[in-house]
Amino acid sequence: EKRAEAAEKRAEAAENRVEAVEKRAAIQRERADAAEKRADAAENRAETVEKRAEIQRERAEAAEKTAEIHRERAEAAEKSVAAERQIAEAAVERAEDLEAEAAAAAEAEEAREEHVTSSLPCGAFTQQVED
Repeated sequence: EKRAEAAEKRAEAAENRVEAVEKRAAIQRERADAAEKRADAAENRAETVEKRAEIQRERAEAAEKTAEIHRERAEAAEKSVAAERQIAEAAVERAEDLEAEAAAAAEAEEAREEHVTSSLPCGAFTQQVED
């Protein structure tokens, strides 16, 4: 009987050890699951950071392209202004040339009239003025 009781106690102790091992195994599985979830979350955060970095790179490239476009437009505007300035200067020179031509033509006309009037007899001049 004592042996049976001892065997029963040993069996109970073995059962308790098995339960304790099962509990520890369950705890280890839960910890492993939690660690896996944390690893997944860390991986997701890393992917998010990578995506944000890629978006920032793309934005920087777009800003660089925009800046280049603005530089090109500014250069084109400067060239346009320079061309307009040249056109204006040419127009001023042409106007001055035309004024000089008009003045020369007026002087020539004046000289011709003077020559004509000085070479006509007095009566003819009076007749020409009346005509």
